[in-house]
Amino acid sequence: MGRNKDFYLILLANALIEMRASPTEGNLELAPKIADMFHNVPGALRLPWTAERDERIYEQIRAKADVYGLSETLNRWEQNASNRLIREAEEARAGEGAVVPAPIP
Repeated sequence: MGRNKDFYLILLANALIEMRASPTEGNLELAPKIADMFHNVPGALRLPWTAERDERIYEQIRAKADVYGLSETLNRWEQNASNRLIREAEEARAGEGAVVPAPIP
């Protein structure tokens, strides 16, 4: 499943949760790094979505994650977002009466 506005909204939700938790976990430097990674996303989400916009915003997020040593964290958030979007699509299809195949173990 490709990246879309919902993908970025889920990433933002994960980022905000992490930012909220970081001071209580003793990491006062994490929140500003995450904020720097994602500060352009809300503005991009307000504009018409194109493949070029997606690539540009994704490259910015990925580059900042690399700078701050947060690539693995971003990978985890991306996997979470992808899994959630797949699950929601399956639930929507099932709600419409479509037969959703069981995942292969």
